[in-house]
Amino acid sequence: MKKYYPTLSFVSVSSLDKKRLEKVQQFRQHQVQVILTTTILERGVTFKRVMVLVLNADAKEFRNLVNTDCWSCRPG
Repeated sequence: MKKYYPTLSFVSVSSLDKKRLEKVQQFRQHQVQVILTTTILERGVTFKRVMVLVLNADAKEFRNLVNTDCWSCRPG
């Protein structure tokens, strides 16, 4: 991703990442612009005013990621 978007700052988060809470907080505080994550942030996490990109969204694991009320599409 950095190759294609060199001006953006990134963090990545997974369930194995001991600093995941710290990295999510960095994203919330706009210290980084992009958070790459596994399904660990699939439920129970709300971010305001973000764009969501789901890679391999047609995979079985992601069928319920974006609910029918389109939570990820709502502003604010």
